[in-house]
Amino acid sequence: ESGGPNPSNPGKVYMYALMTPSDPTYSEVVRHVRTKVDRPSSGSDKLSASTKVALSAAYDTMKARSLQAQRSRLEARKLTSIAPIRQKVIPIAMQLKQHAMSVAVLLAYLVTGIVFYISPLNTIDEEQWSPTDAFYFAVVTMSTVGYGDLAPATSGAKVFTAGYILVGVAVVFTEAGKLYGAAVNSLGTTCRRLGRAVYHHYSPRAAAEAQAAEERGWETEVGSAKLFYLNHLLPSLVLGISFNVLFSAWVFTQAQPSLSYAEAVWHCWVTSTTVGYGDVALTTHASRLWAAVQILLSVSWLASLLTHVNHTHRLRRHQLQRKEAMERQLSLDLIQSLDALKTGYVSELEYVTGMIIALGAEVAGQRLDFKSHVQPLIQRFHNLDEDGDGTLSTEDLEFIVREAQRGHQSQWDQAEQGHGLPFGSPV
Repeated sequence: ESGGPNPSNPGKVYMYALMTPSDPTYSEVVRHVRTKVDRPSSGSDKLSASTKVALSAAYDTMKARSLQAQRSRLEARKLTSIAPIRQKVIPIAMQLKQHAMSVAVLLAYLVTGIVFYISPLNTIDEEQWSPTDAFYFAVVTMSTVGYGDLAPATSGAKVFTAGYILVGVAVVFTEAGKLYGAAVNSLGTTCRRLGRAVYHHYSPRAAAEAQAAEERGWETEVGSAKLFYLNHLLPSLVLGISFNVLFSAWVFTQAQPSLSYAEAVWHCWVTSTTVGYGDVALTTHASRLWAAVQILLSVSWLASLLTHVNHTHRLRRHQLQRKEAMERQLSLDLIQSLDALKTGYVSELEYVTGMIIALGAEVAGQRLDFKSHVQPLIQRFHNLDEDGDGTLSTEDLEFIVREAQRGHQSQWDQAEQGHGLPFGSPV
């Protein structure tokens, strides 16, 4: 109604309260109602009391709906704006939760070392270590770098350090490697995504084919070994050398001005390999503090890199095995090798199992073997299949559960009678 609410019909005025903010004329009607409510009741436009009440009620209802709609729009806009942030933050939070134990172990080890080495138990002639020296020594000990510029001062400190070395090398160093490996994997994933984006930009057709092959999962085409290893190892190599050697060397020259950049690069590389000749003396607190940080990162980087190289080599081997298995042509020798049960023909189970074995599948660290791993399971299935129809129905499974419960109950009855439970019985 373009003229606004009809003041002579209170029932029609109430109809405006049924409108929703999505109606095109909603805002205009609200303004009309507000004008009618605020206008003095005199002259020809005088409104009756019932109309006045109807207009006020309609205005209050419509205004409340307008505010609710505005809050809903703001909330939707807020959720839309934080959705990308949530998508990035939640995976990071999950990773932090996953590696919380590694962080706790590393912090506990370092704090314990700092507290002990600055205590009187490691003090002779009032020559007490500073917290920086204690932190530096704890990291040097854990990483097995062993520069030799600091050593325990008392016999008690040497006994403590003997155990401290074992814990650091056997437990803490591994946890530090896990943390660094997780960080490198995250950065490596970002670098690989960037590389794929560049590849897709310059060669969209080849990139689309590669993505389709990856989604299929059973692509037999195997690329160049050089490209494969570069794609998996280059991010870790570039990031590690850039930060742990080149950048760290520059920081050392700032923390200890007497040190040249070439000497600092040499020191950083020797430290990364855990050799630690000790020929470069670090005499300032700033240089020792950065050395502790650099040792933690560089040594963990090397451990992570070696693990990553081994994993990449194993992944490449599996890739080649998959290619060989999928392209392998049927022959009499192949049929005979897949006929594990020696029946003269190859069943579906034998064929699938044989192909999985050809792909290098393992069970509990051992190469999958049909006789050792598959046949016992087949025999167990036949034992459970009471009616011999080749399937385990719900009735079969319920019967098996009842029989197992009945057997356990009989064992408990024997125990109550004083016979005791058989050794190894489930409790």
